[in-house]
Amino acid sequence: MLYEGERGKQMSKQDTATEIARLQAEIASLRGENQELRLEKEKFLQTFCNNQAMMIITDAEGTILDVNSVCQPTTGYTREELLGQSIVAMGFYDNQQERQLILDHLQEHRTLRNYEKKLRKKSQEIAHVLFSCSAIGVNGREMIISSLIDITAQKKVEEALRQSLRILNQMFNRAPLAMIVTTVKDRTILEVNEAFLKINGQVRQDVVGRSDMHLQAWAKPNDLYEYFDILLREGSIENYETEFVVANGQIHTVLLSGALIFYQGQECILTIFNDITELRNFQREMSRLDNLYVIGQMSTSIAHEIRNPMTVVRGFLQMMQLEERYQQDKEIITLIIEELDRTNEIITNFLSLAKKSHLDIKRADLNDHIHALLPLLTVDALKNGVTIQAELGAVIPVMLDQSEFRQLLLNLVRNGIEAMPEGGRLTIRTSDGSEGLNLEIVDSGGGIPPEIMARIGTPFLTTKSGGTGLGLAVCYSIAERHKANMRIKTSPAGTMVTIVFPPASI
Repeated sequence: MLYEGERGKQMSKQDTATEIARLQAEIASLRGENQELRLEKEKFLQTFCNNQAMMIITDAEGTILDVNSVCQPTTGYTREELLGQSIVAMGFYDNQQERQLILDHLQEHRTLRNYEKKLRKKSQEIAHVLFSCSAIGVNGREMIISSLIDITAQKKVEEALRQSLRILNQMFNRAPLAMIVTTVKDRTILEVNEAFLKINGQVRQDVVGRSDMHLQAWAKPNDLYEYFDILLREGSIENYETEFVVANGQIHTVLLSGALIFYQGQECILTIFNDITELRNFQREMSRLDNLYVIGQMSTSIAHEIRNPMTVVRGFLQMMQLEERYQQDKEIITLIIEELDRTNEIITNFLSLAKKSHLDIKRADLNDHIHALLPLLTVDALKNGVTIQAELGAVIPVMLDQSEFRQLLLNLVRNGIEAMPEGGRLTIRTSDGSEGLNLEIVDSGGGIPPEIMARIGTPFLTTKSGGTGLGLAVCYSIAERHKANMRIKTSPAGTMVTIVFPPASI
């Protein structure tokens, strides 16, 4: 019995030692866990307090439990002013409804990231912030930890950039000169402005994305390749003159200026079109008028001096025709007289170019004058296998010099007849238009060659053998004296001359 009691005491001591060891191990473990908790708490505090973003902890009701130091420079409120306050009342939400939407989102997803919102500062200024938050549980208590990054400066920069882009877009689209952006790689059109669409008569959807318009639009394809070659080699090009086919099929003269740019992530070409068609027409008209002026001055100074001896010579030749001894030379004398008469006609045309006064301008019905000339015109036309068709509409009165209009119509009709050596139809048409009375002379000849059309109306320019090149120049001069506008359109199907007379003053 004693032996067993001693043995029990010994076992009790062992159990006690084991329990003490276990307890010491648990204490060491708890100390380690506490150390880890302290470290985690320290990390959280360091992260919370020293975070570059504004940090806020609120309870489920929206009461502010803690904030970090970034809140004061961001909101203008001190930590003491914020603690215990309602996050809605302090201007962190526009209204309770916005907060409720965020709470609903948190209830479903437990987190919200990078929600862009406005925040009202203590100064009542509005700041733009990037808002993120998460729902957390601490000791069974629901809390929300929020992070707010002030992006006000970034928003201002973005708004300034958007404003700049809007201004650039307006400048591009409202510019009076046509502009187009194409890729360097395959000449695909990426952007065009309103002026470009206007001259081409198209809508943006029909143009953007296409790469085949260039060959269709350039009247001279070789210029297309030369323009791009120079641009890619030099990096830019200014005032490259070429011709473009616009919406109505007309050919316009344009100056192209281009530069390499970077657009939509790729190398592109910006081309600006300056339509100088009217300028070139004006320059040609000024050149023509200068020529008319020079010829007019010359003709007025020498016409009478030439005509006097010519009259004497012609008189003697007529006398010689009557004498018997010159009968064998009668044909030669007749030919000389005809050439003298032709020379006199040229001088008359010279004087027509120079004529500035002594016009007998009267209110007249243009159709009456055309009807009076039709028999003469018809006989001249029939001799050349041409039929004349008159389409005379009801027209307004105009101011005319009868003799000058007669010369104008005769010249234009004869030009039309001579343009149809194998016969054809010539139409004389009158109608009222927005600018005045339109007189049109239309032939079905082969048209005027481009190199002649470019210099049309220039004195001494002719395609006729034996022609003087003064017929159209005289017509332009007569139209100018009547304040009328003379235009010529030509194609392989024929030529139409249009003269627009201003209405007679009341």
